[in-house]
Amino acid sequence: MTNHDQDGNDTWRAKRVKVALIDTGVRLQDEVIRGEKARFTGRSWVDQDQTDYDDSCGHGTHLARLLLKVTSTADILVAKVSRDKNFTAASIPHITQAIRWAISQQANIISLSLGFQVEIPEIKEALAEATRPQDPNRSPVIVFAAAANWANKTQVAFPASEPDVICISALDGYGIAVGNNPEPLPTKRIATLGAAIASAWDGRPVWLHGTSFAAPIAAGIAANVLEFAKQKMDASDWEWRNLSSFRGMQDVLKLMCVRSGQFSFLAPWRIADKGLHTAGDIAQAIREVLSLGYPVYVAYNRRKETVYVD
Repeated sequence: MTNHDQDGNDTWRAKRVKVALIDTGVRLQDEVIRGEKARFTGRSWVDQDQTDYDDSCGHGTHLARLLLKVTSTADILVAKVSRDKNFTAASIPHITQAIRWAISQQANIISLSLGFQVEIPEIKEALAEATRPQDPNRSPVIVFAAAANWANKTQVAFPASEPDVICISALDGYGIAVGNNPEPLPTKRIATLGAAIASAWDGRPVWLHGTSFAAPIAAGIAANVLEFAKQKMDASDWEWRNLSSFRGMQDVLKLMCVRSGQFSFLAPWRIADKGLHTAGDIAQAIREVLSLGYPVYVAYNRRKETVYVD
């Protein structure tokens, strides 16, 4: 049996990786985005014309710019669920419907740069449909969410607090925590760049700070991992489905993390510090993580006296 025969359902090999941004839409005429318009598909839940997902506040456009900078291959699904970054109770049905729309569009990843202080049952149910599909022929969707929102920095926000959602906090380029991170939960310590990020809006320079901007960076890294699995790993169907799950992707991302205070700094450029120098090394490490789980993989490599930093 070859890697292509595991369950007879390997159509994912021929499809482009898709990342869904559920936010305030995207300005397609933005100087960074306009050359990549072919990679965008979108829908609005707040405008009379559902095909008009133009961003009027800049928040979603900044997220899309970051995603484009991190991944050069993924297609981007844009779900406009608010006209501004103040996601309120009125946004809840839009977010819920957008999650289900992303599932129907076969998104591999959903990125949520929004948060609430309390659990929202409708969103929770839609996320469960994404991360734990009942259809055995459909791979799970990997969901990333910002650890905090602009109004709440005292606790990890919902939906980042959900068990099957990868919570992303923000660090600067040196791995130092920025001031808007809530206290991390024991199992939710992944963080990446989310401070002093250069962007622009309406022709003016903007500096981005916060977990909202770290989340799409992490989502873009995950998209690159999926693309690597397709192009360099010759992944089996089982490996792909496992990598597409919360647990599998979170464990693989930890391969690229280094410890930074309370957080695990997601820094792919540091992966060589763990003795992984070639595509073959990385592919083998991903396979071992998917088979063993990250803690067992770490213990196994320490016993082998492999260079390892965590």
